Amino acid sequence: MNAMRGAIHLGRVGETAIDIHVTFIPVLIWAACLGLVQYGGLDGAAFGVTAIILLFGCVLVHELAHTLYALSTGVFVDYIILLPIGGLTSLDTFAIKPGDEVRMALVGPLANLVLGALLGLGLLGAGMVQHMDLTTLSNQALAQPSLLGILVYLTVGQFDASGVQSAACHSAGWWAGAAGAP
Repeated sequence: MNAMRGAIHLGRVGETAIDIHVTFIPVLIWAACLGLVQYGGLDGAAFGVTAIILLFGCVLVHELAHTLYALSTGVFVDYIILLPIGGLTSLDTFAIKPGDEVRMALVGPLANLVLGALLGLGLLGAGMVQHMDLTTLSNQALAQPSLLGILVYLTVGQFDASGVQSAACHSAGWWAGAAGAP
């Protein structure tokens, strides 16, 4: 296993190690301090830490989707590491077939969309949300910068745009030409 330096081992899924980088610790401290200041007391600090842990849970689901699809196509996955800026799935890139590359890149964002839909339906079913329209959501996002940041991260930051772009170029045969290969 070639895990990144400074990683804390969390567990395994089959042969794939799941790690979190030590820089996650300052993020938790920041979230606790922010919660303490915004909401006051230990309840606010616990809220901040819980929000970050749930956010990283979404990143883990995203990376696990890449991993499970890769394993289903016969591609070995060495490790998943969670970083403050997102996650990284270490794949045996030489074993990826061009036809699977785009699907492998898209399955992570798809997992986030499915998770969001399931959580939304769960909140509606539990009666925790009676009426929420786009105007209400946008007003809440503008009033709470942290909510806006989370929404942007979940929609744009987790889309794997570079992975999808490189997979599409590789599948179309443009990759070799761009790299200067004959």
